[in-house]
Amino acid sequence: VVGRRFEGGPEGGAMLPLLVADGGVNVALVLGTAKPFTPDMDFRDHGVVMRINDVERGRGVGSMALGDPLNSLLWLVNGLSRRGRGLTAGQWVSTGTCTGIEAVAPGDRAVADFGDLGVVEVTLDRG
Repeated sequence: VVGRRFEGGPEGGAMLPLLVADGGVNVALVLGTAKPFTPDMDFRDHGVVMRINDVERGRGVGSMALGDPLNSLLWLVNGLSRRGRGLTAGQWVSTGTCTGIEAVAPGDRAVADFGDLGVVEVTLDRG
């Protein structure tokens, strides 16, 4: 779930430093049932469909995230390693979107269908 605490849009890239400082506009992560990873899994052609209030609003495949979602993970691991850090067991990593970003409002229900990997959904509180 993306969002920001700053007013306005990213006109001319001026907003980019603020968006990065705001945690990359990450406000929440909706998790489904864990699936064990095996080395033979190929996410490049794996599809996902995003629906908001039962209307399809985005569709994509894993290759839309840096060519392969695992490339995002590799970028993170290499960056941490250069700083003498790393990941630990149990940490979650989000590798990006392949459906794009869509606006939602209080009361909306968003569903991401990852096929045989499962479905996640969230309904936003009306506040």
